[in-house]
Amino acid sequence: MNSRQVNEVFQVIKTSLAILVAMVCAFVFIFLISNEPLTAIRAFLLGPFSSIRRFGNMIEFFIPVCFTALGACVIFSIGQCSVIGEGTAFFGGLVAAWVAIQTGRGGIGTQVLAFFAAALVCGLIAMIPMYLKLRFGADLFVDSLMMNYVLLYVGIFILNYSIRDPEIGMTASYSIPEGAGLPVLIPKTQVNFALVLALLAIVGTVLLMDKTRLGYQMRLIGSNSQFAKYCGIPIGKVCMLSALVGGILSGIGGAAEMLGRYERFQWLGLPGFGWDGILIATIAGFKARNVLIAAMFIAYIRTGADIMNRTSDVPSELIIIIQSLLILMIASRGFMAKIHQKLIVRHVKSNTSEV
Repeated sequence: MNSRQVNEVFQVIKTSLAILVAMVCAFVFIFLISNEPLTAIRAFLLGPFSSIRRFGNMIEFFIPVCFTALGACVIFSIGQCSVIGEGTAFFGGLVAAWVAIQTGRGGIGTQVLAFFAAALVCGLIAMIPMYLKLRFGADLFVDSLMMNYVLLYVGIFILNYSIRDPEIGMTASYSIPEGAGLPVLIPKTQVNFALVLALLAIVGTVLLMDKTRLGYQMRLIGSNSQFAKYCGIPIGKVCMLSALVGGILSGIGGAAEMLGRYERFQWLGLPGFGWDGILIATIAGFKARNVLIAAMFIAYIRTGADIMNRTSDVPSELIIIIQSLLILMIASRGFMAKIHQKLIVRHVKSNTSEV
């Protein structure tokens, strides 16, 4: 076992223990506040699998956040903190709806055009905060955070003055043409073809990050930017490409959500997919190959908490406790630091004895 494998094993142990501690704390909380704690826990743990519809709810949540989590993994791989995924997911949904409405017809051609437009526009948008950082030294986190709200209000302006349907009693666009939406995969649910796209996106991102020159350059910049610079890697170019790919993934996620589950564009606020994506990417250790499991876990506990809220006396806000504890423990360098050190020392000693 090499040092890289030791670190990967430690991360698995650390994440698993963090999940266990968070779940135990949640169960203790349930026992303290619920009159029927066992019923609440049963609904939380088994609810997502109790019917096709509830299982579908879990998959429906998984699809968009899978894309934003992959986008976060790509951007964070270069050691930069950009939270533009929230705004680009919103804008991706808007662009997809706008294209579908403007074409006025359904079919695979409209779907491809809508996804392509969403990916292109959102990829270019995600590059703006990165360019400002590289060119002017701006704070990437602050710029990307503010850009989310710029995209929100620009999107609402486009909705109100370009595609709003004046004949309905709410703020929403004209109907997306029949046939422009994605086909349903599981009857009696809204699980649609976007699930296939999400799985393909995971495979593609893993191949990009682990099997290509660009992915290696991204990871090297993230681990040691000075060494990458001395190796002749064009840091600015790679960072811009990283932002482009991250924006494309988040934009596709928003487009998939819009064309897969909505008949009209009616988002009047940021949907939250970007923040959930960062949460999932953190649990996944910012590695694309771990996103599938991490996203399914978050989708599972979110769905379970919602079912528990509707069938027992425990509020769904319990999920906030679990997520907060997970992030605190996984992101903390001090959590299990001594165990990590012992694993490294044991590994070094074993290699020394073999020599």
